Amino acid sequence: MKYPVALDNDYGTWKAYANQYWPAKYLIDRDGRVRFHHFGEGAYEDTERRIRRLLGETVTTTPTSVDDEQPIQIRTPESYLGYERLARFANGSVAPDVEWTYTLPRRSLPYDVLGYAGRWKVEGERTVAGRGARLQLRFQAKDIFLVLEGEGVVHVLVDGRPARTVAVSGLPRLYTLARFRQFRRGLVELRLSPGVAGYAFTFG
Repeated sequence: MKYPVALDNDYGTWKAYANQYWPAKYLIDRDGRVRFHHFGEGAYEDTERRIRRLLGETVTTTPTSVDDEQPIQIRTPESYLGYERLARFANGSVAPDVEWTYTLPRRSLPYDVLGYAGRWKVEGERTVAGRGARLQLRFQAKDIFLVLEGEGVVHVLVDGRPARTVAVSGLPRLYTLARFRQFRRGLVELRLSPGVAGYAFTFG
């Protein structure tokens, strides 16, 4: 790296902003005021325009000389678990902010769709596991990550076979659920200890 990179190993900045997302973008002006924020992937062009505006540059669209290095495969998009941004949800609807029993649909999940089974409390930004909590997602990716918090374990199954057990402890942070040697499609299932909360999936 040829420029300074700020590290937040003790989560000081993370806590100061009460941040619960990764990635999270905050644009701060020269007076220290937060002028824009965006949680999760996306909003790249809007963020660029706002950066230029804060720097006092004229906002125009110009072609980039940077090569596009995005994967050519269709990859599962970032997937949020709280009801405020929940999409592609197999169960149809949630009971917001109360613990509820969910049942997965009988038919196979389509790609990029997730579903809950067992007891869950679905909140605005996260979902908290209760008794017998399971989550399934039909993925297209090489790597699977999930922001988790709480105390407990998450048992990860891929296509019905145990793949990994993840120990969860403390504040929200990104955990690696699965890494594959090459891009693949399949079904990931999570079995969570009661009290463990999930925020958002990202995929590599």
